[in-house]
Amino acid sequence: MYGRVTYDTYDVVDVFGKTRHSFAEGRSGLAKTVRFMMLLCEISSRTSFRSTADIMNLHRRPDDQLSAYRAHDIVIRLGKEVEEAKYRLARLILKFFSVAASRPCADAVDEPIVKCRELDKSLDSEVESAIQSVRFSVDIDEISKLPLPDWMAGEARTEVEDAMKRVVSGPKGPDGKGSLIVSSDDVLVVMQPMTRPGDPEKGKRHYATETVIHITQAVEAETEKWSYVICGKTLDRTMDMLKAFLLISSLDNEIVFFTDGAANLRNALFERFGKAIRLILDWFHLKKRVNESLSMGLKGSALRKEMLKQLMQYLWHGMTSDACLIISRIPDVKVKKSSELVGLVKYLAKQSPYIPDYYERRGYQFKNSSNTVEFANNLLVSKRQKGSGMSWSKTGSGSMASIKALIMNNELESFLRYGDGAVSLCKPFSSPGEICYINPSLANLMAKKT
Repeated sequence: MYGRVTYDTYDVVDVFGKTRHSFAEGRSGLAKTVRFMMLLCEISSRTSFRSTADIMNLHRRPDDQLSAYRAHDIVIRLGKEVEEAKYRLARLILKFFSVAASRPCADAVDEPIVKCRELDKSLDSEVESAIQSVRFSVDIDEISKLPLPDWMAGEARTEVEDAMKRVVSGPKGPDGKGSLIVSSDDVLVVMQPMTRPGDPEKGKRHYATETVIHITQAVEAETEKWSYVICGKTLDRTMDMLKAFLLISSLDNEIVFFTDGAANLRNALFERFGKAIRLILDWFHLKKRVNESLSMGLKGSALRKEMLKQLMQYLWHGMTSDACLIISRIPDVKVKKSSELVGLVKYLAKQSPYIPDYYERRGYQFKNSSNTVEFANNLLVSKRQKGSGMSWSKTGSGSMASIKALIMNNELESFLRYGDGAVSLCKPFSSPGEICYINPSLANLMAKKT
């Protein structure tokens, strides 16, 4: 009644002839099956590796248990392969188009019209309704007649006046029809301590930075909305992938870039796409920065709330110079820390080229906030990597984000089956459940070549 079971062994080979997995005799073959790997990646992207191993071991023999360390090694190694494969494809696309990574593209592209959601709820309904009102709570002509307060004397006055001279008008007019929305943001993850006892760096907290780019398009109601998420090991690699995506997807639409005002993201976009791109400062981050500065610069929450309402009314209509004028006339009795108010004026002046008329954009049903990339940040990084007591290595954090991006882009199964040949950097298929077994980016390259 006992016998010996024999079975065939197989090699999984990608389209380039590279062996991805070998199914040999013994228990090790189980950890190489596609479904096992998909389950391992899906679970580990949602919970800790220890919990992942416990869940995976529920259907495994007692003598064939998966350890948390083994699960970690498998997932992190796969994530590194994914990121490297994406970057190699990006370099191939840039080389095909004879475009250097640091050289601007010929034209800017933009994504489709997306209806903006309701404004952020961090402020109460009274402030929100005042901001969206067409009628201003203060008369700017009356404000301009007020004398300068004492905190505006000396160096502070020079800095504020110099900053106000640099204020310019933001982007005007509606976005192009079917424009492309490209939102970028950085998220910080606590890094594991890498110091030895007695090291002066011991006890200091360090962070790993993950750059996430979300690309989406939504046109007419009958047209299906699509989105694509890109993340990379470094900002430069992520921007190279974005540039390759826009080139290979052959999108003729106008591109609208949303950022949180960070100089590194803005400079990286200018370096690769030129300074003529349509760049917009995210409304949520603008309001958050103004609120924080007023909280530290004014006395009491009631004064902050009233001043926030006045400033955001003018900023909502793109009147940056008027907002700076209001700040410069705040009475001394209301000021707690004048340096915060000076810094706020300088910030608004620096960001003025990217502050549009948000009210006008809302009327056109255009997007005003990069909430999509914030949501992608939460799914890709924050929800999994920013739990209480968690810390990551730079490699581990990037690898886990790459795995989650693969899942969100519906590319996990195809990559596990076919490896580099299934890596894509282009607009997704129309069908959400469709698996890309042939690299569409390479197919587009071959079509362009012929």
